[in-house]
Amino acid sequence: REAMRDGVPADGRFLNACLRCFGGDRLDEALEVWKTEMRPAALAHENRRRNSGRGGGSSSTLYSRRKRSGKKKNLLAAYHGLLHVCGRADRPDVALRLVYAMGKEGLEATETSLNCYNAGKRTRENGDASSREGGTKTKKSGGGIGIRAKWFESLLAVECTKYDRNDKRREREKRIRIIF
Repeated sequence: REAMRDGVPADGRFLNACLRCFGGDRLDEALEVWKTEMRPAALAHENRRRNSGRGGGSSSTLYSRRKRSGKKKNLLAAYHGLLHVCGRADRPDVALRLVYAMGKEGLEATETSLNCYNAGKRTRENGDASSREGGTKTKKSGGGIGIRAKWFESLLAVECTKYDRNDKRREREKRIRIIF
């Protein structure tokens, strides 16, 4: 809040860094701050950037190039920070809901989004391993989803790894049609 009051722009890198500071045990707080403060600030920053680019001349050309290259990059970076926190909290169900919310906002969840979740998960697992070496026993979080965690993670992987039909990775895949 203080940084934004002091004039630090609410761009994606700043919001991503702030959201990653929330630990896995503070996922609810991260989501609340995202809903009430960070998302409106990111949207205002996007609108400000959009409106400032309409002055004409070369800045207008630069804006149209940016618009084509990727819309709402700041929101995407902030969502990646939230997905990292979901990984640290071992909450693939919340991460899946975030991916669906990204889709509603017109953002495409890519493999980078999945990698952000997995990086948070690795951070949690590495933290658990180091604390076990110290002799203390850690409790797995998971938010009470238990055995369904793998199911949510596989759905998350499916939602985030949709790639283009012309992608090289799909060259040898066969397509089938299912009529129900």
